[in-house]
Amino acid sequence: MRRVVIVGNAGAGKSMLAREVGQRLNLPIHHLDALFWKPGWVESERAASTALVDALAACDRWVAEGNYSRTFPARFGRADTVVWVDLPRTTCTRRIFARAFEWRGRSRPDMAPNCPEELPDLKVLRYIWTFPYTIGPKITKAMAAHGEHARLLRLRREHDVAAFVADPLTSPRRRTRACGCRPWRGTRDASRSSRRAVLRGAAAR
Repeated sequence: MRRVVIVGNAGAGKSMLAREVGQRLNLPIHHLDALFWKPGWVESERAASTALVDALAACDRWVAEGNYSRTFPARFGRADTVVWVDLPRTTCTRRIFARAFEWRGRSRPDMAPNCPEELPDLKVLRYIWTFPYTIGPKITKAMAAHGEHARLLRLRREHDVAAFVADPLTSPRRRTRACGCRPWRGTRDASRSSRRAVLRGAAAR
């Protein structure tokens, strides 16, 4: 493992997992939030931040955590391992509130300076609860298009995450049995999520 992508819902533990894996494997750790935001919660210029990710992906060794779907082609195309931390939304919601209370008024280590943590608003909660119908299908499609060569893991339980951290170098076959992780099911998952999103939209109207 030399180039690792970590994606997942808000509150899933991407940053913590990136630090654990980076420290265990002695890989440089990159938090995309720190690249896409400037001090004071000012969003970075799109072209500049994308160029930074492209340059990062071209390097030989790294762990890059975060979503930002426009970076999927560059990161997935270069990664040898892609990890989707796909914990239940209830777990992510609980963690996002715990993180907010722990860091409220201070900047987290994985953020740009002077970006103090705040209590999650409705926008954040909506992001968490719609993730399987919005970002999830984008991950699935990007993996099918750019990540077929990589070791693909989907960690669905906290126990799966702990097992991966304890032994990240285990072969894909053994890891699949040990963690209940398996490669994505491709467009089938994406189409199912898309149908759900359409039905939800129709119900809302």
